[in-house]
Amino acid sequence: MAVPLVKSASLLEAVLLVRAHAWYCAIPVASVTETCRPLPVQPVEGMPAFVRGITVMRGKTTPVIHLGMMLAGGSIEPGRRFVAVQVRGSPVVFEVDETIGVRHLPRSQLDTTTPLTHGGATDRLDGVGVFNNELLAWLDTARIVQDDLLDLVLSEGWT
Repeated sequence: MAVPLVKSASLLEAVLLVRAHAWYCAIPVASVTETCRPLPVQPVEGMPAFVRGITVMRGKTTPVIHLGMMLAGGSIEPGRRFVAVQVRGSPVVFEVDETIGVRHLPRSQLDTTTPLTHGGATDRLDGVGVFNNELLAWLDTARIVQDDLLDLVLSEGWT
């Protein structure tokens, strides 16, 4: 008698699925501390365009990064949701267009980034896949905010 194949839960990873501009993004749930409506953001001179500035979240000054602008570049409308994450022990907020919800997705659906996507923000991704026939960026919070940017943020005394 044939035994039906069942995907093992251990092959799936819990991620918060968000939309940032034209990208769907999977953020590991273990890195997410909360989601909320956008809070007031104070711009800070000298930061890359995708760093919107700082906000006060739970009594701490926290850098705000527009995830869609980081991935796609250019000028993009402000996001409608904040996703707070921990990046190497420091709080960071990703500004996104929409939070879709927690999903359990297989990492096996990911491809490593192709030569066409090497460079820039795509080097900060764990991989690229497809969700609902759209691009899915699998984020690694330890890599998405690169050391030089995190060092710059921390040297400004934001956190």
